[in-house]
Amino acid sequence: MIGPRTPQFQHLATFPGEVSTAAPPVAVLRALAAERQHRPTAMRRIWRAALIRHPRDVTACRMTLRWYRRDRRMAEGRALLSRLYPDATENPASALMMLHGLAELHAESALDSIVTGCLSRNPDAPELRNAYVHHLHARARYVSALRVLRGIPAEQVQFDPAFLQDLGRKAALLSTLTPDPEADAVPHVIRALARLCPPLPADWAKARVSFLSGTLGPGGAERQMTRIACGLFGDRPVDVILRRADPGGETDFFAPDLIRAGVPIYRLGELPATVVLPMRVRQLVDLLPQTLQSDALRLAGHYRHTRPAAVYLWQDGAVLAGALGALLAGVPRIVASFRGMPPVQRPELLRPHMASAFPVLAGLNRVRLTANSTPGARAYEDWLGLRRDAVAVIHNAVPPVASISPKAPSYWRGIHRASPACHLTVLGIFRHDRNKRARDWIEVAARLLRDRDDVRFVVLGQGSDHARNLQRVRDLGLATRIFLPGLCRDVPAALARSALLMHLPRLEGSPNALIEAQAAGVPVLCTPAGNAAQIVGHGETGLLLPRADRLDIGETAAILATLLADPQRLTRMGEAGRRRCRALFDLDTCLARTRAVLDGFQMTTRRMPSP
Repeated sequence: MIGPRTPQFQHLATFPGEVSTAAPPVAVLRALAAERQHRPTAMRRIWRAALIRHPRDVTACRMTLRWYRRDRRMAEGRALLSRLYPDATENPASALMMLHGLAELHAESALDSIVTGCLSRNPDAPELRNAYVHHLHARARYVSALRVLRGIPAEQVQFDPAFLQDLGRKAALLSTLTPDPEADAVPHVIRALARLCPPLPADWAKARVSFLSGTLGPGGAERQMTRIACGLFGDRPVDVILRRADPGGETDFFAPDLIRAGVPIYRLGELPATVVLPMRVRQLVDLLPQTLQSDALRLAGHYRHTRPAAVYLWQDGAVLAGALGALLAGVPRIVASFRGMPPVQRPELLRPHMASAFPVLAGLNRVRLTANSTPGARAYEDWLGLRRDAVAVIHNAVPPVASISPKAPSYWRGIHRASPACHLTVLGIFRHDRNKRARDWIEVAARLLRDRDDVRFVVLGQGSDHARNLQRVRDLGLATRIFLPGLCRDVPAALARSALLMHLPRLEGSPNALIEAQAAGVPVLCTPAGNAAQIVGHGETGLLLPRADRLDIGETAAILATLLADPQRLTRMGEAGRRRCRALFDLDTCLARTRAVLDGFQMTTRRMPSP
């Protein structure tokens, strides 16, 4: 068994089919020690080095690919697996490693293809079969798991009798819900619960709303959810439940805003998981994967106690647990808020059961889907096979711009002291990762700074590439012209002191930074990713670059130089941006549309797609 059995990594040491060694390799022990030191900026490279040195070590494989997923480098992770295990379709040992790596990437189709292909050529590969049984069980594909299990000689089965009995029972129950031998149980459980748990009468006089989100971290979705929750709290009871929380840490970045408004915040892991259910419902819940089951039961207990008229589920990762909890509690209305583009376009965000269960949820009478941009809504409809306009659009919004203190925040004073000759600032507000093109942003800045000595560049935000980008700025010799201060709470103060916002992502939904910049009178230069063309009036409030999928550094720097050379044009664009945001992205309008979706959508019957 690879890896120490410490509580932090115990989940890595319980997967059947792992290769046993007397002791973990030194490189793996060092990587585990680095994990405990919370060194996220270097962990992918540390684990990758350990895996290349020990390509048959399961812990190294799983942790390496986990970091590739966290760093949003899915294609690179799959390419690494292909280089390390080129014979996976022929060699069971290599297929086993591919199984572990692809499972961490949630690349289920590729995993199934490789493993089933290898087993067809090597039907007597017990370690691979055992691991695949465990994997299929975790994905709630119980009938498939039972079929693979039957190919293992009894003396080589690596499961205890209790597991085998449980698998047989779940496979039999799933077979009563669908004849499909490859079925994922989750969508069928959802469909059955919708029949067995009808909506309860709601107290519409109070119309309580319960929000569910991953975190309150410093992201655009979290910012919008906080604004809407605080805005609704003025006329109805509201609470917020977080799936992950780190009190006082980065994941609670917006918690002070909710606390000031009086909105209660609950941690999902602290809610009790005990709720009394009828026998048939309990049997169905038992078909859910363990984590999803636990989260749904915790939420169901909370919803039964608080009796919300609607639950508002923010971002894809919250939808399944939130919808299941709401179904179990009889919540009348379930609203999902999709942010950005669907996981089929952002594979690092894809999770098991989404593709099979989301269309079933969309077909339920009490469910409404929303997105924050028209391109995002259409992309979700295409992915899920829904009719046009099945996903309602509620645009992001900003509150009225408050007056800014003439005293600059401390981080800005430090920037000013380091660059006193610069009287123009180009601002970026984004996460340091490949999608946001943080490195390209720096290269554009460096290209412009060849010809200008009166401009500084500032990026507010962190991310997996922040440390590498800091080093790149130092290598360029531009540490007094390009500043990467990390997370900063006082974004309005930075906008008030900036001449232009530059935003260069590949993929987007409806970026808050573009709206907030224009609301503050700051023109923008951005790629046409996501909803940018609807947010920015091209030539009026800023400029859109020709395309989002490719970026020409020289061309972008030239366009930026042209804008900065015409301060009167920047002023006109800034004033036009203020007017545009007041007309299109007003907070009161956003709240009115939100109330309409939560309270007034028609409970019409829609065709329920097959999973």
